[in-house]
Amino acid sequence: YPDCIEVNVYGVQIPGQDGRAGMAAIVSKSTMDWDKFSAYALKNLPRYSVPIFIRKMPEMEITGTFKQRKVELVNEGIDPKTIVHEMLWLDGHHYKPFTAAEHQRVISGKAKL
Repeated sequence: YPDCIEVNVYGVQIPGQDGRAGMAAIVSKSTMDWDKFSAYALKNLPRYSVPIFIRKMPEMEITGTFKQRKVELVNEGIDPKTIVHEMLWLDGHHYKPFTAAEHQRVISGKAKL
């Protein structure tokens, strides 16, 4: 997507759920339109490949060998209380802010992923 500068995609565990949910850490241009991005992703990717969660990053962390750090991101999961970066989630067909209230909906099983 044109406004994505760098993307790191990984799976996160959802408490009380089997498997993993797709999450993408994204460094984007300031002009990023998340509604257009969600429409683009839903149109061009299989539904199972569209990230459910987005973590907006100011820059991507890399290792000493210039690989993207992923383990730390996976281990931090989806709890907005422990993540310092803004998070979004795919609620229906649009990315919306992922707050503590949405987190509670997800872990209680009330939100459809």
